[in-house]
Amino acid sequence: MERLTCPIVRDLLPADIEGLTEAETHAAVEAHLAECGDCRTLRDRMTEDLSDKARPAPSRELGFLKKIRRIRVLAAVLCAVLAVLCALWVYGLEFDIAPDKAAISAALTARVAGDNRHAGEIYVLETLSDGRTLYCWFEDRAQEGVYGFAQLERGFTGKYRFRNMSRGPTDQLGVVEMKSAVIGGVDVLLLGGDGLSGVSSFAVCVGTDVHLPDRDQVFGRAIYPVENDQFLMTVPVEEIWQKTGLGAVEDGWQMRILPWIRLLDEAGEDITERFYLENRDTSTSWSSSTTNAEPGLVYFYVAVVLAFGAVLMRYFLLEDRDAEKRKRGEKDESVHAS
Repeated sequence: MERLTCPIVRDLLPADIEGLTEAETHAAVEAHLAECGDCRTLRDRMTEDLSDKARPAPSRELGFLKKIRRIRVLAAVLCAVLAVLCALWVYGLEFDIAPDKAAISAALTARVAGDNRHAGEIYVLETLSDGRTLYCWFEDRAQEGVYGFAQLERGFTGKYRFRNMSRGPTDQLGVVEMKSAVIGGVDVLLLGGDGLSGVSSFAVCVGTDVHLPDRDQVFGRAIYPVENDQFLMTVPVEEIWQKTGLGAVEDGWQMRILPWIRLLDEAGEDITERFYLENRDTSTSWSSSTTNAEPGLVYFYVAVVLAFGAVLMRYFLLEDRDAEKRKRGEKDESVHAS
């Protein structure tokens, strides 16, 4: 191989010092260095600079960098914890009803407090749950003969939030009221009863809501025993049709479950009239319903809080990683520059 000149050797020195040149090239560089003091001095200086850069950083500097990294990781963890706590707080503002009758009664009373005409004092009589939804049968103790149903949704914390409620006056002291619902994909009737002392059973009536001059509007009855003076139960709609034996159309009339229930004694006689309120005024009938208009909004707020926490976590963790990359890049550039 031809003898190398000083400019060529100086260009080859960085690669030769790091052991990146071929054996023949390395031999030629060494041969030149043996004769050239200037290039040899340059080689020694470059070797010394490279050794200094490869030397471990002072322990004080390493400790400081580790401390910064720990702070960033701690900040990321803190952001995650705060985001979860804030999300739980937001969730708890919605699902804030304890699973007991007193708390539910207070929550429902607060719901009707803004009704200027029919504000009342709700008292939950009975509840029934399918695991996810809690159905409530209640009376309004501020207004005689006012009953209703409410529906609450259970959260993962074990508490409930309001979904909907409906109420209205009856003209009876002893009463069985009904409300349609879907439980487990099955159409059912919620049946709530109260003040049924002396009542042996009750009948759900099926017929036509058209007044018939020559016969009773009721074509059939599904009879159920009264086991307690106060109760809340569910009955599949299909079961009612099976008990009456009626079809969708009878004698040319469209059949439906009628919105009144008859109270029966042990002999099966209708004793509903015994339970009518004195001085009842059917002309002042009214009904009131309340619904949670935005049931999904709480999940949106929870998602926003958690997303914000995730962004902050990513910022702290990526900042730490990017800082390490920049440090390695600066080190590599300084070595190649030498």
